Amino acid sequence: MRKLILLLSLSLLISCHPSKKTEPLTMIMGTWYGFYPVYYAMEKGLDKKHGIRLKVLEPTNMPDYRRSYLQSQVDIAASSMLEFTNAVALTNMQLTPIVITDYSNGGDVVIADKKFQTPEQLKGARVAVPSNGIGEYVLSLMFDSPVPTQLIKQISISETHCEQAFKDGGIDACVTYPPISTRLLANPKVHKLFDTQNHPDQIFDIIYAKPHISEQTKVQFRNFWFDAVDLMEQNTDEFYRFVASVADVDEESVRTSMKSIKMLNRQQHGELLEQRELLNNTLVKSCRIATDRNCQQFQQTFVDL
Repeated sequence: MRKLILLLSLSLLISCHPSKKTEPLTMIMGTWYGFYPVYYAMEKGLDKKHGIRLKVLEPTNMPDYRRSYLQSQVDIAASSMLEFTNAVALTNMQLTPIVITDYSNGGDVVIADKKFQTPEQLKGARVAVPSNGIGEYVLSLMFDSPVPTQLIKQISISETHCEQAFKDGGIDACVTYPPISTRLLANPKVHKLFDTQNHPDQIFDIIYAKPHISEQTKVQFRNFWFDAVDLMEQNTDEFYRFVASVADVDEESVRTSMKSIKMLNRQQHGELLEQRELLNNTLVKSCRIATDRNCQQFQQTFVDL
């Protein structure tokens, strides 16, 4: 009897002991519709399904974004391919890709004063584009030049400051992306001078992890992401409405912008990884255009993904 009571007491103690909770992953991501399936998936409970807890930070400008991934509590980041190379340089860490999320096939744009009707006319003009960023690579595509900043007067302000800078007459053009581009185009004095539509599969975005993140967690997150993309594809209209509410823009503008973002599902991602050499070369090329650091180090980036 005493043994039975003892066993019951132990059972009660074990059942009352709090179970080990999953540590939250802190993720930062750029303001880019291609990353918004994360929010949609969390809304639908896919994070719980895959056993991960996410805390998402979305800095509204590039300087804040770059400061954020220097913080020790940040585990995972989502950014353009070029910003990934900046993260490696700034953190001096071996950051590893988890998933390639999408291609910007028209999403990255140059918004300009309407007095500029061709890219050629923009040479020598004041263009807002943060230093060492994807915007410089976009300009290289527009001008067909490996040194695009030599062709303009570079104004190193955040994309979020472009709206006021246009109003103040401080810039002639701004390199940006939705939803910022959507808000800028509400100004009747500006227009879309260029986008990456005619340069398909030249700019990709990735989610990557710091060295302390385990392989198991990366696999969990990768499965979470692809389930999110599947859910988005199954409920496209609902996803557009959701993004519109998050970004505080109209649904039709989201629909239009998403047409210029080539999201990758699991099968397409697998097919893309069969071209690892091409991916690595694109990363090295973009890095060389935007920086003067050792870009050759990125030649092996996707070997193990």
